[in-house]
Amino acid sequence: MNLGEIIKKFRDDNELSMDKFAKMSNLSKAYISVLEKNKRPKTGKPVTPSIPVIKNVAEAMNMSFDELFNMLEDNQIISIGTDDIIKRINDVSMQLHSERQIKVYDYATEQINEQNNIVNFNDYIQEETEWYEVKFYGSVSAGTGLYLDDEQVETISFGADMVPASTDFCLKVNGDSMEPMFNNGDYVFIKRETEFRNGTIGAVIVNSEAYLKKLYITDNSIKLVSLNKKYQDITVTDTDNFKYVGTVVF
Repeated sequence: MNLGEIIKKFRDDNELSMDKFAKMSNLSKAYISVLEKNKRPKTGKPVTPSIPVIKNVAEAMNMSFDELFNMLEDNQIISIGTDDIIKRINDVSMQLHSERQIKVYDYATEQINEQNNIVNFNDYIQEETEWYEVKFYGSVSAGTGLYLDDEQVETISFGADMVPASTDFCLKVNGDSMEPMFNNGDYVFIKRETEFRNGTIGAVIVNSEAYLKKLYITDNSIKLVSLNKKYQDITVTDTDNFKYVGTVVF
């Protein structure tokens, strides 16, 4: 497993929120999120954790650095510190004659030109300012109780360009009733509203159970329609306790 997969498994096994583990490891929640996705925000390339990051994670998991390091898959790329490398380069360069030092300088210049398009760890640190935290209230699907008026479970960090401007909170889809538009495990962004139009996709609570459905108003009822045609419509009448929570925004 890569480092993000190890962290995610540890959090799930110990029922830890991302915010809690971030505090335990002295890392930002945004960086924990990126580690678990194993994808750099700018390039989409796998994340390259540094030795200090691995040490922090190991301490949070109450294990030694060697134990955690040995759990990493063989192709996990690690970013090593630069201070020792620079010292070694300087030590070697000092032993060279001047004409060979010029060759070292020329080669180093070529390397700088080649790496212009490479994003390193420092580039990622700057990227953290472009992340946006959204309130997360849990999963939503047929038969799942959800109390959206309660205090949110946690906050989740998303890339700022992923979050619609009118977002108030997010929910996680549980099940396949809204495929192909929303898959199991997807996050949906919700604008808190009390009214809706025919054809709106929104989050509702019916008799203390939460649903994400397409809504249609009839003469004497409200139809909750799944996009996946293998699910039957749900009819809400005056005898049901119905609350419209909010509209999915894109």
